[in-house]
Amino acid sequence: MKKLAILSAIFFHSFLSGAQADIRFYNKGLKLAALGDLEEAIRFFSKAIKYEPEFEEAWYNRGLAKSRLGDYPGAIGDYTRAIDIKPDFARAYNNRGADKHELQDYLSAIKDYDKAIESDPAYILAWFNRGNSHYKMSNYDKALADFTKAIELDGAFTDAWFNRGLTRTKLKDIEGSLEDFNRVREMQPAYPGLQEKIDMVKTQKIEE
Repeated sequence: MKKLAILSAIFFHSFLSGAQADIRFYNKGLKLAALGDLEEAIRFFSKAIKYEPEFEEAWYNRGLAKSRLGDYPGAIGDYTRAIDIKPDFARAYNNRGADKHELQDYLSAIKDYDKAIESDPAYILAWFNRGNSHYKMSNYDKALADFTKAIELDGAFTDAWFNRGLTRTKLKDIEGSLEDFNRVREMQPAYPGLQEKIDMVKTQKIEE
């Protein structure tokens, strides 16, 4: 089965103007992150934080770089600091939830997604990721509702269509799962694992 995708928000690539050391180091960190040099990016985000400890975007982006390197506990710590500075920081809540999910702390991840959605009700990634954590906890009705909301917000979100199809399969909604998988095929014919899931669901339909 295709692994349910957990999506983190991207690096905040809004370069800041100004000659202050913290801004110069921050912008350098963003450039390095864009080039894929995450360890150096972390070094420059750390320099920015040293000059301005309340720089929430530097904490956030350092957390994201750590997450991309697989340092989930370190990333969670940085996102937590960003949230302490900016309590309605939806992207930080979402990414902290994503890293908690990777550590299989699904209940705590859901709480973070709740906060992200509370801060930004149109935040598609938070709805989608919360659906994934509900799925992992076998809360299939709640997962279905979250994937449906993600689709309502972005009808071209193929991962949400696919994961809703997986969820409907768990709920024994064979016709619904086939509808979702066929929608994915219309948008992305070579979607990984799609044909396998369609064949499996069709087999279940025949057996019924």
